[in-house]
Amino acid sequence: MNIDDFASNTPPLVLEEFFNGQLRGWGITMGRVGGLQNRFSIEAEGRWDHSANTLALREVYTFDDGHVDTLVWTIIKRSATSYEGRETHIQGLASGEQQGNAFHWTYTREVPTKDGSTSTSVSTIGSGYTSPAG
Repeated sequence: MNIDDFASNTPPLVLEEFFNGQLRGWGITMGRVGGLQNRFSIEAEGRWDHSANTLALREVYTFDDGHVDTLVWTIIKRSATSYEGRETHIQGLASGEQQGNAFHWTYTREVPTKDGSTSTSVSTIGSGYTSPAG
């Protein structure tokens, strides 16, 4: 699947509008060779700073095994469709691209597990949030 496949899909996803405020969502993680790893819920809150072209986004993931993972992002809009993200738990920078109604977000990080161990993972995340919080 290529992000360009979504270019003509509407309505367009405007990341800084979509993530401005509180959101709630649900999802799953898949193993590298397929198969369900776990389920999670997510509470997120974002704040768009138009003057700095920056989105501050806090995500709290609660997994079905009981462990919680929090990511606090600073996301900079670099162009009409290109984004760059920083977060203390990731290696280097995250890169994002928006086309039509989709967003492709890629980064590498150590993913914590319930027992306290971690595993290195490359994450690619589309818009998985499903409803405003409230």
